[in-house]
Amino acid sequence: MATIKDFLSRIKRIEGVAGCLLTKRDGSMLGHIINDNEKLPPLLVICSNYALDIMVKTGFAHCQSISFYRQSGHNFHIFLFQQYYLGVIQTPDCPLKEMLAKIHHLLSLVKSDSKDSNVTGSADGRNQAGL
Repeated sequence: MATIKDFLSRIKRIEGVAGCLLTKRDGSMLGHIINDNEKLPPLLVICSNYALDIMVKTGFAHCQSISFYRQSGHNFHIFLFQQYYLGVIQTPDCPLKEMLAKIHHLLSLVKSDSKDSNVTGSADGRNQAGL
């Protein structure tokens, strides 16, 4: 089992990722590799909850990600998976399609425990992501 820090480090190593953060669906911060870590968790929760609500009301079965584009090129992407939200800040002029594909692939490798969760507590009290 890899820790949340290990998981976020793997995301950060993907070409085009400037930073990332992981929250629970209630907005509780689990970990981050960004400077603006106080502003982004509420954005993750509000946008994701609205997206999930729209998805249910319109009959869609899945939402892979939500993207916000900035003039600076430091776009922000939100990935909904299991009981968590992953926020990713993009570097300008990166190969967007490849970056998103690599993130989706890495998220597909995250294993669930019996509670449909990919973050569990270890014997020493640290959170772990099931990678």
